[in-house]
Amino acid sequence: MKPSFFQTRIEYQSDYICMLAMKNERKNYLLYLSRLANLEMTFSDVGELFKT
Repeated sequence: MKPSFFQTRIEYQSDYICMLAMKNERKNYLLYLSRLANLEMTFSDVGELFKT
């Protein structure tokens, strides 16, 4: 039996919402990784922090 227009439209809308959520999660995760990368430092730089 062929689904009605309403059922098809709801399916497409839910697919769109899921894809949009996944896209935003990916963007947020990449921003998080970027922030972590900016906070990283080498071991030689860590020694300079504790010098008085």
